[in-house]
This record gives sequence, C-alpha cells and structure tokens, in this order.
Amino acid sequence: MNLTELKELCNKYYRECLSLLESRESLSNVHAKLLMVIDLLLKIGEISPIDKKTANKKAVDLFNIARKITKDVSHDGIYYALTNRHLPKVEEPIKEETEVEEINEERVKEVSTSSNNVAESKNILRPLRLVDYIGQDDVKVQLENAIKAAKLRGAPLKHIILFGNAGLGKTTLSRIIANEMGAGFVEMNGPTIRDVQSFVNMFSKVHEGDVVFIDEIHRLPTTCAEAIYSAMEDYQISYFGKNPSSGVNENITLRLPRFTLIGATTHSGMLSKPLLDRFTHQFHLKNYTNEDICKIIEHSFAKLNLECPTVCAMEIAKRSRGLPRKANSYVDKFSDKALLEGTNIIDSLMVEDLFNELKINEDGLDSFDITYLETMVDKYNGGPVGLDTLCSCLLIDKNIVENQIEPYLLFRGLIKVSSSGRELSPAGIDYVNNVIRGKQEVANDNNDKNYYLSLLEDHQYEKLVIALCIKLEGIFKDKFDLNGTFLEMMQDFTVNYSDEHMADLLNKLRMKRNEMVHQEDRNTELSDDEIKECIDYICGLEVE
Repeated sequence: MNLTELKELCNKYYRECLSLLESRESLSNVHAKLLMVIDLLLKIGEISPIDKKTANKKAVDLFNIARKITKDVSHDGIYYALTNRHLPKVEEPIKEETEVEEINEERVKEVSTSSNNVAESKNILRPLRLVDYIGQDDVKVQLENAIKAAKLRGAPLKHIILFGNAGLGKTTLSRIIANEMGAGFVEMNGPTIRDVQSFVNMFSKVHEGDVVFIDEIHRLPTTCAEAIYSAMEDYQISYFGKNPSSGVNENITLRLPRFTLIGATTHSGMLSKPLLDRFTHQFHLKNYTNEDICKIIEHSFAKLNLECPTVCAMEIAKRSRGLPRKANSYVDKFSDKALLEGTNIIDSLMVEDLFNELKINEDGLDSFDITYLETMVDKYNGGPVGLDTLCSCLLIDKNIVENQIEPYLLFRGLIKVSSSGRELSPAGIDYVNNVIRGKQEVANDNNDKNYYLSLLEDHQYEKLVIALCIKLEGIFKDKFDLNGTFLEMMQDFTVNYSDEHMADLLNKLRMKRNEMVHQEDRNTELSDDEIKECIDYICGLEVE
C-alpha cells in the first residue's frame, strides 16, 4: 500500500470514528477504530520522512485520547477532545452537522495532503514544492530557512504576510508552504467573511499545524480583523453566540489549535498597523523578469507535453506583464490551439497568429490599454484628468480601470497617478506617438501593399494601375493634374520627380496600362517582378 492509499484509509477510519460517536455507538468500537487510525499514522511516519514528525505527534495525541475511553467518560467528551466541538443533540437532525464534519475531517489535516491533490487535479501548472517554484529568489531563501527552523522546533511556522500584484502567485506560494510543512490548507477570502460568526465557522475546520490562508486580507471587516488578533497571538477567538451545549447566547471563547496564518494582499497600505505587526514574516513579491517568466512557460509546456522553443517562450513572456498567472493563461490558450491544429509544437507562426487574434502587442498591451492611452492623448491632451471622468469617457467600469488596466501601465511608467487625476508620462506620450500610432501607419501601408499584390496575383492589372495612381495622387497632390488623363499624370510625374529609375518603371507601367485599354498597342512587356518592384517603391514613398 503506497503513501496516498495509507492517508486515504487513515482519513476514512477517522471519519468512521466520528460517525460512531455521533450515532452513540459503543465506546469500545470507537476505541478499536482509533487504534486502527494510530497504527496507520505510525506507518505513514515510517514511509514519509516529510510527514514523520506530524504523523507521530498526531498518533501520540490520539493515543492519549484513546486511553481516556477506558474510563467512565461520555461520547461528548471524546468527541470534544477530537474536534474541539460538542456533539449535536440527539433530538436535532444531525445530517447538516455531519456534512460539516466530513468536510472538516476529510483531510485529517496533520496527515493528509489533499491540498496537493487539489493542486494536481485542478491546476497541473502550479508548482507543489519550493524547488519547483521559479523566481522570487530572495523570498524563497528566507522561506526555506523559516521552514527548516519550524521543523526543528516541532512547531508551526510563524505568521506570514505576502504583498504583491494580482497574479504573482501568492496563493500558489501559500500552498507550497503548507506542502513543505506537511500541513493541511484552509483557504478563506476576505470579502466573503461577513462577521465574526462566519469567521468562527471557518476556523472550526482548522487543525494543529494547519496553514490558514486569507486572500485579500485587507478587505476583512473591522470586527473580524480585531478578532483575529487573539487568534494569532493566543490561539483563541472570543465571540457572542449560542453555546452548543446549553443553547443559551453568551460570550464564548473558542480554543484553536496552533496554526500558521498567511495573509495575501494587493493593497498593503490598507492594512492596519496592529494587524501588520502581528505577522513575523513579511514578504513583498515583485513582478517577474521576462527571463523567469520564460522559464515558467517552458516548464508549463513541458508538463503539457508540448514543445516550445526558447525564442517562442520569450515572445510569450514579453506579453505576460511579469505575471505567472497571465503566462499560464497564455499557455492554456496555446495548448488549445495546438490541439485544434493537431500538433505538439508551438512555433513562431502560431505565437504571432494567436496574439494577433487576441489583439495583444509585443509589450503585452491589449486593446483596452491602447484605448486608455489614446483617449488620454486625443481627448485630454495627456491629462491630468479625474478617474470618474476618464471611466465615463472609456465606458469602462472604475474597478476594471483601477485593478486591470492601470497597474501594468503604472509598472511600465506610461502613466502617473496623483491627487489631480491620471496623466500620461513623457514615456507614455512617446509610446502612443511612436509605437502605437507609428505601427498603425506601417500596418496601413502593409494593408495597401497586400491589396496591390493580391491584384497582381489575380492578374487584375488595370485595377492595380488605377489603385497605384490613386496612391500617387495622395502623395503628390501638387504635382499632378487630377483632372488630366492617366498619360498626362504620368508625364507630369516623370518631369517633376527627378528619379530616372522610378520614371522608367512608371513609363513601363503606363504602357502596360495602354496595352490593357488598347489591345492593339503592345509596346512593352512588364514582368510581375518589375511590377512588384514598382509597388515596393510607391509604398515606400512618404507624403510630402
């Protein structure tokens, strides 16, 4: 029997033990079931060095509880010793409570690594160990030392706070910490915790040594933020509620097992100082370099059994905004595209095609970002302009602008945010003029050129000549008699534009046109290569 099977069987027997207590079965049966759990824990400790200390400690705790069963104790007393909660009353339906218990005990937190299983089944691109975690080297070194020290002490890690933009891997890193400690993982989200009671319900799932992760911790209600102080320092929560045993509303103190709290926030300035001071370890996650993102992308493609040359991975990395989440979302899209095309190789053509479809440029800016920058230039002369006014003009929700568009533009130094509003930086104005609009002009020229070449391929010479003449009219408005004949326009051009090579090409083009109009006039033969040369030359001319 392998390690995973042992843990699953251990969890199964543990839940059965709780069910026996809930149904008031003989305590001798409970005692026997507990001994089976203890035996499995000891086997887990022998097989897995990582789980050894935690499994052995849990086995000792359960053995001490099992010894009490030989004395004259109640079912409720044993149940409370195992779960830190009282048994539900017999007359009350216990189906709902049992379901809560199963959710709670399904992991047997100190032993099970179900959080690993969740990571593997739902997101195989997530790393599970620090050794597989790419980037944030300074944070990794400090975490490795803290984890080693905690294991030597035989105690949970001190509380941790993670700062950084959305998508940098704060949740992934928290799961890795739980895996490295051999602990369970209980995940909460600040905005979903409405009051202290919901906070208490969540903490009822916590076991000794667990990692409790609170995402967006800065959005905790004030009452919950204050209640968590004693939970972090004294491992207890005091609240006013109904006592399960007496059914009377009173002040209740819930004793908690020792745990590690990991908070994650994108707005460190919104955390109160008393809360911030209670985190021993404070880590700031920075945006990744393109080189690190490139490694993450290559690693992710390898997990999906797809080949991606480094040069292509780097092109994807440049568009990932320094965020692993963004990079892996692109990996998923390329995986789908490769599947549809029946290939396992991600080549440069596929990269170019997909990002053209997504309308994302080589700097990672999408259509919303570009619209934001161009609106600032066209309508507000670069700013400053108030956020509400700008959002009304863009017809985009304020939260989307603040949380999805502006963070990357700020990171790139293209915009500035001040008390007077939003404003383009000099780099932002230069980016709009030289990169966005410069490439739009090139794109328009390329579209024209592609149109001319398509006419040539279809042998539609007359349409081609007319189209090229219209192009020349736009370039040399003052050198053409727009009311004259085609021949007169060409003659004007050859006289006024001193380029013998171009004049020769246009003369041949003129004769080619005459051949199409007057079939009997066949003065010259103009090859397709010569026409392509003429197209290249005309498309390369600049407006005077």
